[in-house]
Amino acid sequence: YALFGPNGAGKTTLLNLLAFLDFPQEGKILFREKEVTPKNSNLVSLHKKITLVMQDPYLFKGSVIQNIYYGLELRSLKFNEVKEKIEIALNLLGLWELRNRDIQTLSGGERQKLALARAIILDTEVLLLDEPATHLDEVYTASIEEFIGNIMANRPSCTLIIATHNLEQAHRLSKEIIFLRAGRIQSISPQNSQRCLND
Repeated sequence: YALFGPNGAGKTTLLNLLAFLDFPQEGKILFREKEVTPKNSNLVSLHKKITLVMQDPYLFKGSVIQNIYYGLELRSLKFNEVKEKIEIALNLLGLWELRNRDIQTLSGGERQKLALARAIILDTEVLLLDEPATHLDEVYTASIEEFIGNIMANRPSCTLIIATHNLEQAHRLSKEIIFLRAGRIQSISPQNSQRCLND
């Protein structure tokens, strides 16, 4: 799925709700037909089923590979269990040669790719991406989109939701587009894109 809308439409807010980082003042959030609230006893286990890559991702101090380690530790995963997956992800995103670099020396695009690699390695049921190509040029954007496409093809059980203000990107990366405006869903599906833009 893609969440499409201009800045301020509510895309990031909706992703935070879907990641159980925020909760609505009205209405309910359901996961597998069960309501999720801040008082849920299993909220920690639910968080482990969902990964959110923010537009300006939080990274730990240290090197690229240390950031991967810390992410694994937070999810109680062992490095040896996913060693091959780490190398594949970093290679696909062009980060393997930078694995020992301090994150303070990385460009905005490289930091974004590191956050994406960390998310992919966790292999969660739901993957939420907030403007994944924000800091990337056209070449890097194309490589990110190809990488996301591979995820969709190889992990059919994973629910992928991408927030973007780029309608062409929304069409390339999703089967259904959710059009947001002023915090409300205006329309769903690619077929309604032009009508929605003209409303």
